[in-house]
Amino acid sequence: APPAPVPSAPTPPPWAGRETVHEHDAKGLLAAAGLSVTAGQLVASAEEARQAGQRLGWPVAMKAVDDAIPHRSELGLVELGLGDGDAAAAAWQRLRARLAGQGREAAAIVAQEMVPIGVEAIAGIARDDDFGLVLALGPGGVLAELVDEVAVACLPLRAGELERLTGSGRLARLLAGFRGREAADIPALQRALTALADFALAHEPWLDGIDLNPLLVLPQGQGVIAADALIVPRRKAAIPPARI
Repeated sequence: APPAPVPSAPTPPPWAGRETVHEHDAKGLLAAAGLSVTAGQLVASAEEARQAGQRLGWPVAMKAVDDAIPHRSELGLVELGLGDGDAAAAAWQRLRARLAGQGREAAAIVAQEMVPIGVEAIAGIARDDDFGLVLALGPGGVLAELVDEVAVACLPLRAGELERLTGSGRLARLLAGFRGREAADIPALQRALTALADFALAHEPWLDGIDLNPLLVLPQGQGVIAADALIVPRRKAAIPPARI
């Protein structure tokens, strides 16, 4: 039997007209849809960065977030492994200086908990001209750079698709416990992929893509957590004019 359709949002979501939906906002939307994400908060000063680190627990990461900067590492806009208040405050100052030097003063900065160790995967949604929205899953981290191996499934998902996505290729070997590592939480990964697919289908008219990179799959029973996220609204979406 064909899968039951997920009803689409009847009106455009507030983010439909944005260029992209940056990490902080994308994580908020996906968390509301049932996906586990790293905790984070916007920080508007070096002192707020100190306070955020105390609340989140050291070490923390600090990142610039802005819809116009979907990829930040190569621009020096990500700081990782900040172990105390002085490090967090200094990182906030460095990020502000880099943003100013790049003419991006409008960007915000978010402090974020550092993610635990797990199997790194890349998961996402893409729009195919022929098949519509598809769900993609592949190995993350270094393997993503070395191996072009991504499994895809058309939405809505059919019976057995989650097992196929998570049970084949190099990612499956890593999830099973490669080289003596503890086996990963595959059921939690499948639940996360289901939540991602349901969110995509619910917003199908307004969505071109979602990137979760990395999506960390923790040891058995510990779940999964998205360490980064990006939502790309659909460029060709017909957003009706506001009623006067």
